[in-house]
Formats: sequence, structure tokens, C-alpha cells
Amino acid sequence: VTAQASAQMAAINKQRSSNTIANVISVKRIQELPDANAAEVVGRLPGVSLLREGGEGSKVVIRGLAPKYNSVTIEGVKMASTGGDDRSSDMSMISPYMLEGIEVFKAALPDKEANAHGGTVNFVLKEAPKGFKLDALFQEGYGDINKYIGNFKGVLGVSNRFFKNKVGIFIQGDFERRNRQSHSLSASYGTTDIVNINTTARDITLSQVDRDVKRKGGVIIIDYKLKNGSIKFSNFGSSIGRDYIQRIDNYGVTFSTHGHRLNLTNTNLLIATNALSISKNLGLFKFDLKGSRAYSQNKTPNSFTFSAREESAFSTKLDKKSPAESIIKTALNNYSSTYLTGISQNNSLTTEKEYAVGLDVTFSQTLSPKVSYSIKVGGKMKRLTKENDLNSTNIRDLKFGGYGAPYRQAVAQLFPEIADSIGSSPSKIPYIFFVDYEYENDEFLDNAYNFDGLPSLSKIEKLRDLANEGGYLKKYYPSSEMRDYSGHEEYSAGYIMSNIKIGRNLSIIPGVRYEQNVTTYKASRGIVGSIDNYSGYKNTIVETTRKNDFWLPMVQAKYKVNKWLNMRAAYTHTLARPNYNQITPFWNIQDMTVEWHNAYLKPSLSENIDFYISSFDRKIGLISVGAFKKKIKNLVFNAGLSYVIDPAEYGLKANLTQGSEITKIVNNKFPLDLWGIEAEWKTRFWYLDNFLKGVVLNINYTKTFSEVRYPRVQQNRIDLDEPPFLILSNVDTFYTDRFLLQPNDIFNATIGYDYKGFTTRLSYLFRANIFSKTDIHEELRANTTAYSRWDLSFRQKLQKGAEVLLNFANLFPQREQVVLAQSGFPVNEQHYGMTIDLGIRYRFQ
Repeated sequence: VTAQASAQMAAINKQRSSNTIANVISVKRIQELPDANAAEVVGRLPGVSLLREGGEGSKVVIRGLAPKYNSVTIEGVKMASTGGDDRSSDMSMISPYMLEGIEVFKAALPDKEANAHGGTVNFVLKEAPKGFKLDALFQEGYGDINKYIGNFKGVLGVSNRFFKNKVGIFIQGDFERRNRQSHSLSASYGTTDIVNINTTARDITLSQVDRDVKRKGGVIIIDYKLKNGSIKFSNFGSSIGRDYIQRIDNYGVTFSTHGHRLNLTNTNLLIATNALSISKNLGLFKFDLKGSRAYSQNKTPNSFTFSAREESAFSTKLDKKSPAESIIKTALNNYSSTYLTGISQNNSLTTEKEYAVGLDVTFSQTLSPKVSYSIKVGGKMKRLTKENDLNSTNIRDLKFGGYGAPYRQAVAQLFPEIADSIGSSPSKIPYIFFVDYEYENDEFLDNAYNFDGLPSLSKIEKLRDLANEGGYLKKYYPSSEMRDYSGHEEYSAGYIMSNIKIGRNLSIIPGVRYEQNVTTYKASRGIVGSIDNYSGYKNTIVETTRKNDFWLPMVQAKYKVNKWLNMRAAYTHTLARPNYNQITPFWNIQDMTVEWHNAYLKPSLSENIDFYISSFDRKIGLISVGAFKKKIKNLVFNAGLSYVIDPAEYGLKANLTQGSEITKIVNNKFPLDLWGIEAEWKTRFWYLDNFLKGVVLNINYTKTFSEVRYPRVQQNRIDLDEPPFLILSNVDTFYTDRFLLQPNDIFNATIGYDYKGFTTRLSYLFRANIFSKTDIHEELRANTTAYSRWDLSFRQKLQKGAEVLLNFANLFPQREQVVLAQSGFPVNEQHYGMTIDLGIRYRFQ
């Protein structure tokens, strides 16, 4: 049996034996394709699409449901969320070489947490097999978009078992450094021209981002085999650091401005899980006890921004209804009339900790040769703490204003050419002194746009150091305190379920789960003064507590029609809790507008129905076809702007907010309907007598439909000639479209060939357009364009456990585009390029 074939069969067997509807990837298949991280691997499964950053997959969309509606676990321990606000988890720091397998569960069981509308991704870590093992990989790479040579990846893992194989230890460390560059365009469109609403541009931004990505990870797993049981201590940690240099050209069409920015940012994302599990069989009972800790830290210690702006920046030929490329061509690019306008620096820190303990007890009994059953009961308790802290500083009034005068004088002293040209006490500083005339990018977005006149990196770094060392940066109170919040959640759950087996062909799993969550969060309520944002911010810290609990009935059944055909059905209930920041008691008042969060938002509930038919034959392979349907209630949406009619409804003061506009986060009173079909075929041609017997094939296709009524508030204003002079009212209404981030079609195909020690793999991904931007105006709603991707890998085994690898990722690069659905005008474009990696792997076993 070839390595390729055994990898496929391992996944097929585990998928067929699963108690629930699942897709499984074995360890050998995980490492056969040039996938940068674990998210890329999961993205090849049916029903899964990816969100990308810098050309790498980071988060998964399952069955058209956004990452925050899915759960990610490591060895069954829920991974801490990695965003500042929502509950999604970034998987880009997880190396495929750490994993023994990946499971994607699409139908819930009562003994698992129910916080997953789309599904649960579980990463299975390696465990020490018998004997001493060593696995080492060293890989060098090339990035096509910036012609960079020097990408590096190193993996070293060792394992062994001791004391007559009772104790096993597995240790592995990973390090990767990769330079990833991307080119992007983003544009926004306004509603000022009602007749041609879809072609009225407001803002166009060109951006080039250089990312220096460092990924580090490690695993330590110790297990001990008891008599009729085991003890396992698993430890996983990984981090990804990104240093960004972002060069930006911004074309402010509405006010005829042309801005130049340079952002220097470094971020570090850290995740860690620790789990101690004890399993023991005592007669007819099995006991499983687990304690765990999950931690995440998302840190941006320094994010520096330099900005300059040119006023009256376009020729008289500017037509706001033109495509972005035509508008950019009318820019004057007059650097001598462009002046330094802003210098700011931010830092942020978000941490999440979760401690959990759970106990499961299973009782199994055989009633007759044809009837057996098990009853499983259990519970879990968790405590989660969350903190989000942002600090912002800047230099005000760099152009003309008095606050910026000391810094302008210091800049003139630092750069003598400025003082020689405009004096030592300038009222404004021309951008022309900071232009990098040597920097060129002739291939920006495939030569579709000019991208020049950018800031000099070395000079901007001097401006940053001057601002910090001279103490010119002042705290900006609203940005520094307004978004801070902290709190904790107390979670408790219990369940009972049974697995009833009738004969050899039928099994039924009924059960019910109870979950309770009590959340307590602190946040700011403030008022921003319109005159002086340094001293004019007044706020108080408010704490609120909310409680919700749910009973979630579920039942699944599996029927084996004959030795090659079986059917599965599931009826389940799941939930999704709102983003952390959405349930804080936050509000902010500024210039007759109110931003208001809802501390008493409800979790959304989904009623799910799944039906699958699977056929397996040694020659045909595994064929699975399934259908799913979800009805989701109380999904959280932004209802847009409405008037404050009764301030007491929101806990606001009438003299400050009566008649103000307010943005509200609400539970959608209209249920969401989501349904689709999934098909998969896994096969190999081992039975042929010619060269085709080395072929392995994996194909899957997903079709998804949805209907969402998006809440919208219609504002009505009536002006009168007599008291009360003005009547304001709100009318709740809606508009209908499909679900955000949902692709209609996903197709994956991978064909491999194995001959003796040689293996090659070619994969193709197609994803139809995704609904990516909602708007009350149909003309301003946006979709992605269809996206396809090719990847190719070669592997050749050498003597004594060595292996050479050659990988081509994103073979034929194409832009990832978001466009207005009706006009096709660009909203966002991303271009990443191809990467090539050459490596050698050595395995001793």
C-alpha cells in the first residue's frame, strides 16, 4: 500500500466509523500538499471556504457561516479566540507538521459544546508511537510578487516510549520566517447621486504591504498507559509575529484630496492550550476527567502612522462617476502642494484566558445478541476572562496649528534642507522633502495603476524616533479609553445521551444538553467634546451582568443498508454567542450621534437537519452525498441609523441625545434560512495493472443557498412651522439577500500519483462569488468575484529516511476581488503572487 493510498484509507475509515457527520484528514494527507498552515488544509474539505491575510488562510467559513459561528478545538479543548472583539480563532499559526489529524464535525452531539452553528474543527495532536522517532524538515522558499529569496521553515520532532512502553513523550518545535507582500485596492461609493448611485466614488486607496512573518510553535505530549485506562498531558503553544511596512496612496474623491501614508506596525499573536485528561474503565463504567487551560494574546506594541495630504488634488476633468482607474489618472500629484498632516502611534493588547474542568461517565451494557446500549452523562464548568486595551497618541495641528509648532521646529532642525528652504519655524512642512524618488513598483496590481511618490522609509523612521524621544506625542483620550473593556463569563453545562445499537446495522443517539452562561463586562460610557478632544472627553465605567440558559435536544441515527451503503440523519440545536464588545454596556455621544452597544443581546439559536448517504467499495472508493438545512433565530446585526425618540429606552440623558442619530446592535427578529448539498468522492486505482494504479483522487463539491432579511430602520423627519416644529420617527423594515461570507459554490479536486518513492500532487480550488458587503441600497451591495487556485507538489524519497520536497503554491496568481454587485466597480482587490519552496526532510524510525 503506497503512502498516498494509506493516507486516504486512514481518513476514509475514521470518517465511516464516526458517530456523527464529519470529514476527516489523516496525518499523511495533511503533509502532502503545499499548505502554509492548518487553515489551508481545512479549506480543502467540502463545505469550507477561507478568509485570507497576506495570501495565507487564517479563518474558516463552514457551510456559509462566518468564523465567529464556528468552533475550533485542540485535542477537544476550545481554542481561545484571537480577535479583539469576536469569538473566532485564527488558525494561521498552527503548523500542519504538529498534527496527527483534523476532524470537522458538522452535526452536534450532546457531549460537545453547542457554540457552533456551522461546525467544529478539531486538531488532533501527535502521540508517541513505539520506539525512538526523529522527524526533521528544512525548507527554503521564494516569493514571486516581490522576487524575494529567503523564506525558511524548520521542523524538529522527537518521540520515544519508556518503561515497557507505558510512558510516551513527544516533543516538537517549528519555526518559519516568510516575507509576504501584497498589493491591494479599496474603494467606497456614496449615495449623493441618486440617479447613478452605483458609480459615485467617494474614496480610493492603493496599498502595498510588506509582511515579515515569523511563525513559532511547540508541542509537548506525555501519556501514561494505565491498566484499563490512560493519563495524558498535552501542551500546545504557537505564535505568529508580523512586521508590516504599509505604503498607501489615498484619493479622497469627495473633498478632492490626495493623501500619502506610511504605516509601520508590528503585531504578535500567541495561543496556548494545556490539558490533563484521565480515562479509566471500571467494569461497565468508563470515567473521563479533563482539566484544561486556553490562552490567547493579541498584541500590537507599536503602530506608527505618518500622513500627508494635498488639497484640490484633481484636475477639472474629474468625474466621480468614472471607474477607479480613470479617477486616479486625473490626480495632479503635486508634491510641492502636499503637506505633513499627521503623526500618530497606537498600541493595543487583547488577552483571553479560559479554565475548564469536565467529567464524563459512560455506562455500557448488552441486553441481547442484537441489542446493546450505552448511557453517557457529564458536565463541564468554565471561567473565561477577557481584556481589551487600546492606547492612542498623536501630534495635533501639524499644519498651521499652534499645538504642532514645537514639533515642526524640531523637524526643521533634524532635516537642514527644510530649514534652508522654508526656515527654522515653519507653519507647515511640505511633503516633497520626504518623497522617496528611488522607490519604484512597476508591477503594482499587474501594472493597472501607477504607484509612486511614496514616503521614504528611512526619513519617516527618523520622524517617528523624533516624536517619541522628544515627547511630542500626546494621549488622545477618546481613542485610548473609549474601546477598552474587560469582563468574565461563567459557563456551566450538563448533558445526557444514549447510543442504542439494534442489530449490526442501526444505531440511534438521542440526548439533550443544557448550557448556562453568565457574563459580566465593564466598558466606557462617554461624551466627546467638540472643541478639544484632549481634555473634552468625559466618561464613566459601567458594569452589567446578564444570564442566559438553553435546553438543546438532539438526535442522530446511522443505518447500514448493506456492506457498502449507509445512511445518516441528524436533528440538532446549536447556538452562537454575540461578540464580546457587542454585549458590553458601551455608549458614546459625539456631535449629535450616539454609538450604542446592547449589553442584553441574546445568543442566536439554530435548528439543524442533516441527511447523508455514503457508499464505500474497495474499487470505487468512498462516495458521500448529503443535504443540510438550518433555521437560525436571533442572529446579531447592525440595524443602521435611527433617531433617539425616547432616550430613557437606551439609558441616555434627554438633554444630550434627544433627536440624535443612533447606531444600534440588535437581534434580528426574522429567522435566517440556510440550506445546501455536499458531495465527496475519494478513490484510488490500485486494482489496475497499468501505470494508472498509482493514481489517487479526491473531489468534493458544495452548493449553498440562504435567505436573510436584514433589519433596517427607516428614518422619518417632518418639519413644522409651529411647535413642536419637528417630528422624528423610526420605522422598522428589512431588505432581503443571502448570508454574508456565503459562497454559492465550492469545488475542490486533488489528483496524485505515486510511483515507488516518487509522489506528486496537483490540486485545484474553485470558489464562486461571496456576498461580502450589505447596504440598504441594492446598488451599493458587494460580492467577491469567483476565485480559483492551483497548487502543485513533488516529493522524492531518498535513502535512509531522507526525502526531497518541491512545492508551488498559487501557481497562476489571480486577484481576489470585491466588486459592486450591479456595476462591477472595484471595492477591494488583493494580489499575493506565487510562492516556491524547496526542502529536505529526514525521518528516523
